[in-house]
Amino acid sequence: MSLPVAGEPPHTGDLVIDAALQELAAAQAADVDAVLAAGSALESVLRARLGDLAG
Repeated sequence: MSLPVAGEPPHTGDLVIDAALQELAAAQAADVDAVLAAGSALESVLRARLGDLAG
């Protein structure tokens, strides 16, 4: 994982996680529904990845 650049989401090297982080970063703060949807999608991706580690 590289160090984040100010104003950009961190890059993990995992394409799916990085895409979800980018979606969250791109969501406009004024659009609460978009932020919540992007945050929920990111949570789902992270949970799936963590679930893969348990197997």
